[in-house]
Amino acid sequence: MKQLYKNLVLVLISGLLLTACQPNGKIRSIFSGKATANNKSEFSGHSEIVMLLGYFRFLDSLSSDTLEVERERTKKTLAKFHDPIHRLRLAMLLSLSLSNSQDYDLALKLLTENLESPVPVDPTLRDFSLFLSASIRQFKKKDEVYQGLEKKMLQNLEREKLQGETLIRKLKKLEDRVKLLSGELKSENAQREKLQKMIDGLKIIEKNIIIGEDSGSPGSQ
Repeated sequence: MKQLYKNLVLVLISGLLLTACQPNGKIRSIFSGKATANNKSEFSGHSEIVMLLGYFRFLDSLSSDTLEVERERTKKTLAKFHDPIHRLRLAMLLSLSLSNSQDYDLALKLLTENLESPVPVDPTLRDFSLFLSASIRQFKKKDEVYQGLEKKMLQNLEREKLQGETLIRKLKKLEDRVKLLSGELKSENAQREKLQKMIDGLKIIEKNIIIGEDSGSPGSQ
């Protein structure tokens, strides 16, 4: 998702840098002609977009821990100047989806301040704020869907884990029962062997008695 978001932002910034709309609806390059009193603010806005592009590349090079530090620094700078460009900088930082500093709600709040500011905001920065706000809302919805799927998957895994643990307990009880029955069977076999030996002994005694009686009878002499 981060790569997709980066592509959208870079495409927008490139478009803002390369073209600008005239009142008659025609498209022209922003680099054509020189800045005059009439288009000075327009060039100023595009210059700030160039700075935002550089800032975005800077953010992309930072690690998660360093982004945390940059977030605090940017928040302090915004508290000091409280202007559209610094709101955009912080909003861009907060919208990085793979950052621990991600905070879509705060980013949208900052962009809404740019869009609803009672103080006039440069049209280019306003347009960028509008696009970035729409993009963040889109990614926020996607994240909510992903989080919902992740939550459901974790619930399924937890349920399967509980089922597995229940099955293991049942198997353990079955194993214990088998061991108990095996022990009882061994004991029963031992008793049977003991009884069989006693029976065999009695048969021998009985046989010896019969032989003795036959030997002591008159006809045997």
